[in-house]
Amino acid sequence: LAIARSAHELSEAEAWARSAGARTRVMQTADAQEGPRAFAEKREPTWTGR
Repeated sequence: LAIARSAHELSEAEAWARSAGARTRVMQTADAQEGPRAFAEKREPTWTGR
């Protein structure tokens, strides 16, 4: 959310760089791994908020 709020103050390159860093952190969470795993196992995901 902080990236979106400050995007108007950043150059496009800076905004993409910050977004990439945030995306990397998000994709390392347990929930990010649970979603595709649950899909592959044809079950509802169990979200933990982590």
